[in-house]
Amino acid sequence: MKFSNRKYNIYGMNESQKMFQESLDFIRHFLAKGQQLGTIHPLPPDALIAIFYGALVQLFNTTRSGILEETDELIAGVEECCWNAIRVQ
Repeated sequence: MKFSNRKYNIYGMNESQKMFQESLDFIRHFLAKGQQLGTIHPLPPDALIAIFYGALVQLFNTTRSGILEETDELIAGVEECCWNAIRVQ
């Protein structure tokens, strides 16, 4: 099963989609550099992105819907959990 296709045609995208893809490319580069340094888990960068991006999307949805209250403590805790999920322990 394939979840994403990194080969994309930027000419068929609107400006928002292009910016999102450029952001993902930056994050992939950041993660690959961290992997080279031995600080980021050696999973494929897209798998690591799914781990923390999915968490952030769900956090946004639950705070926006009122299920969770957005507090500094909550954000700090989620940030710490995301780093713990992708860094080498």
